[in-house]
Amino acid sequence: MSALLIAEPEQSTGRFLERHLKSDGFAVLREAPYQWHDFLEQVRDGQIEVGFVHKGLDEFFPRIEQGFNRLVIALVAAGGLIGSSLIGVFATGGPHVFGLHVIALVGFILSGVLGVWLLWGVVRSGRL
Repeated sequence: MSALLIAEPEQSTGRFLERHLKSDGFAVLREAPYQWHDFLEQVRDGQIEVGFVHKGLDEFFPRIEQGFNRLVIALVAAGGLIGSSLIGVFATGGPHVFGLHVIALVGFILSGVLGVWLLWGVVRSGRL
């Protein structure tokens, strides 16, 4: 005889499914299509927000900021040197000190101070 014929009527396949479909585990499966429908409606209506949490960026951002600060100081110092050189070459009138125009001399001094400040910051941090 087969196992189905020996089984009690309460343990038949229909009763088994009926009893277990009412349990909590199968309730989730029964509700899944409705939940998907609600989710897709929210996506269609633009009500879904996605947030990303990137780990390890807290240590990365200060280094990026420090690098950009140094880059800005270097660009200002280089611009000051180039501008002072142009003024020194093309300025014929006005006050001159040591054969340089006064504005060019001030520009060279300020650019030199910025360059030394940048070099001191790099050496102090230990990252050349």
